[in-house]
Amino acid sequence: MTADIGTTEAFRDAFPTWRDLRAHVAAVARYPEYNEDRALHQILMADITTRLSTQGEWLLLGSLSLPARVPVNLPVPGDLRVEGVSDIDQAYLLPRTAFDLDLYAAGVARQLDTGDTGVGYGAGVRAALAAVTAPAGRPAAESGRGLHGLVAYLPGNLRQHDNGQVMGTIIAQPIDPRYSTGSLHPVDDPITIEIDIKPPSKISFPGEPEASTRPITALTLPGFHPVQPRLYPVADQLGDKLCLLAGPPVSLRNAPAGPWHRYKDLVDSYFLIRTTPMVAAEVRRSLETNWNLRRLDPPVLPHPYRVYGQAPVPAGEPEIPWREGCANLVKSNPQLVRYPGFEAMVADVGRFVDTVPDTPGAVWNPERGWQSSRGLGAAARAFPQPMRKVMGAPTAATPEDSRSTRPQQQRNPGWESPSR
Repeated sequence: MTADIGTTEAFRDAFPTWRDLRAHVAAVARYPEYNEDRALHQILMADITTRLSTQGEWLLLGSLSLPARVPVNLPVPGDLRVEGVSDIDQAYLLPRTAFDLDLYAAGVARQLDTGDTGVGYGAGVRAALAAVTAPAGRPAAESGRGLHGLVAYLPGNLRQHDNGQVMGTIIAQPIDPRYSTGSLHPVDDPITIEIDIKPPSKISFPGEPEASTRPITALTLPGFHPVQPRLYPVADQLGDKLCLLAGPPVSLRNAPAGPWHRYKDLVDSYFLIRTTPMVAAEVRRSLETNWNLRRLDPPVLPHPYRVYGQAPVPAGEPEIPWREGCANLVKSNPQLVRYPGFEAMVADVGRFVDTVPDTPGAVWNPERGWQSSRGLGAAARAFPQPMRKVMGAPTAATPEDSRSTRPQQQRNPGWESPSR
């Protein structure tokens, strides 16, 4: 695998060195809400995703997908907008900063034998990751070079869980591209990319994945392939979050010692209901069948909706410091200062959940709420047009036209949905 997958000669001409790329990024990503570090992580995540896509289809999940869900013709609500920023789309400014590269290896899953418990899937994922990173002990190998030779992708620590989920890191080491692959010459501190590859047992939805409305990177770079992966459906992503929030907190990462919860999921849920149209029937199906409901007693969402540990708590349920936890997210995500506090966020999310209609054809319009099919108007026009293109290996000449159409994967509606 060569270093120029995902970029063209125009990229090399514009950025002959890492210093040139970093200086350009710093000049454009100059806002507290969208800074150099956030932009570089997006660029590296997009490049890694493009390189992985040469081995089959991958679906994007998690917070990196949030901007790619916002329709291009539906303005971000005025009370959330960052004033004075005209060169970065508001859809990229306002979501919580992506913590990791959260993917599903649909192509790997498609090749599995029926009954695979996760061993085969995990092995396939690890092989795919190995193909885009330098081999252990050979950090200067060509297979690990990215961004037209400006970085070397080095394997970090990976952990494969029993269900096949693979979590860990890829290290992006900026290097001097003038040296051959026989040596590695670092020119900057390494950048750690967290990865989380979900297994088939945590993916469940009928129908097809959804199309991205825009690339996953906010910056347009000369000769850089604009990656627009297909997405885990928004109704299912939101359903996962809402069901997880209603029960005790869970995480495969190290959890805090004291009372805590997945504050980030409340913030992401609020962003989705404020910016993204949804189909009521799909939301209702997701909220009524999500596997995380099994952790609740009874196994249904509370009505009226409340998050676990929200005061006043019932007997036996610990009180979670929701207000403090949400406030702490703002410290590392300045864009979240425009979001309301915990009480207002959970109230808005609760109204959304409690009022999902069972009217055929009803949709959610972020500006107007739930609407029937006869009152769609702007809501119907807000939905992105279906796209059949998916991520594919870019060609050097025409990266924007290189994504190939592939057969749609059929999924078992009985599979579990992701727990993030």
